[in-house]
Amino acid sequence: IIKKTRFPHWRETLELELDAEELSDEGTVIVEVWDWDMVGKNDFLGKVEIPFACMHKTPLLEGWFRLLPLGNNEADAGGKLGALRLKVRLVEDRILPSMYYQPLIELLVESVISPAEVEDSSSLTMLEEVTTVESRQDVAMTLVKIYLGQGLVVPFLDYLNTREVNHTTDPNTLFRSNSLASKAMEQFMKAVGMLYLHEVLKPIINRIFDERKYIELDPCKIDLNRTR
Repeated sequence: IIKKTRFPHWRETLELELDAEELSDEGTVIVEVWDWDMVGKNDFLGKVEIPFACMHKTPLLEGWFRLLPLGNNEADAGGKLGALRLKVRLVEDRILPSMYYQPLIELLVESVISPAEVEDSSSLTMLEEVTTVESRQDVAMTLVKIYLGQGLVVPFLDYLNTREVNHTTDPNTLFRSNSLASKAMEQFMKAVGMLYLHEVLKPIINRIFDERKYIELDPCKIDLNRTR
């Protein structure tokens, strides 16, 4: 829910896991927009329908999609319902039995258990060289999961970060956002750090809400009439 604006920005990333039979050409992804009301029923503002048949031809769709009324009759809306900006991507993963991946796992494990010299290549450094910037985040996420499963995520991150420092000549480019080291740290924080933050901060934040504590820190915004 985005309050007090006619031009909301959600910036949400949603992942839907679908079975093969659900991905038929007759299926669709439907995104609906509603106006939230504190009292009474919420108001329907429009919807976007994206057929799977279209996504099979173009796996990545991005742009402004005109909102349609409930009856799907675009002529009735006349474009007055507005539009919704979306990026929709269809990804198909084929997972083989674990034995097929064992040689790769052994190579990756060897890279961090017996790290090569700074100037030498390893399976991890070669992996960074052959991946594109666009795919590096997915690669980093997969690597973090692999090393978490092997109990070697700390040596893995240490190896990448040490190599990043040793290979950086300009301090301004250190840990640039598109490097494998930066992407791996980002994914590790999401996979492990986020759960830790929820565990530690959730009781405190819940208490603040329950007790309605006044916690403004900005001196310009402090209400001096309130009791300290």
